Amino acid sequence: CDVDLISIEQPDYNNLINQTILIDREQCDYLPNVLIQCSIKIITTKFPDLNNDDSILKILRLDIINKNYNTIPKYAFINLTILVDLRLELNQIEIIFKESFEGLVNLKTLNLNSNRLESIEAYVFSKMPNLIKLQLYANRIKSLNSFSFDGLFKLIELDFTYNYIVYGDKFVFRHLNSITGEFN
Repeated sequence: CDVDLISIEQPDYNNLINQTILIDREQCDYLPNVLIQCSIKIITTKFPDLNNDDSILKILRLDIINKNYNTIPKYAFINLTILVDLRLELNQIEIIFKESFEGLVNLKTLNLNSNRLESIEAYVFSKMPNLIKLQLYANRIKSLNSFSFDGLFKLIELDFTYNYIVYGDKFVFRHLNSITGEFN
């Protein structure tokens, strides 16, 4: 199922799926047991409520880029259990709750590049056991909690380039076995 990344310029998220996802087979909605490789780029004025539409559950990649969001709400992605790629770069994200990524059990790539994160709190990423790639490039990260990366046993790529880490105890990377990436 080939789908192009489509820009959505509708402020009403409830109509998002039916109006924007185009597939070269039958409609996504009529194939509930088939894994559909769909991508959505969200363009809205407030962080979208992704938990009220069952058709969004089939999405594998979600882009919420350059929208000036400063917070990722708690349980924002709770029902997106098959999502594998989440791009949240170029926002103004300063706050991530430990519950923000709840439900993303199959996520492999998380891109938080170019936001305004100043610290990584305990257990923020712990609900993503299959995360392989974490991008935190060009934030304002100064401190890491001892438990910032707990639960990320599969992580192999971590990008901290252009951050200003001045505090992080020696146990912060204790569960990360084989990391490649950029640090400064």
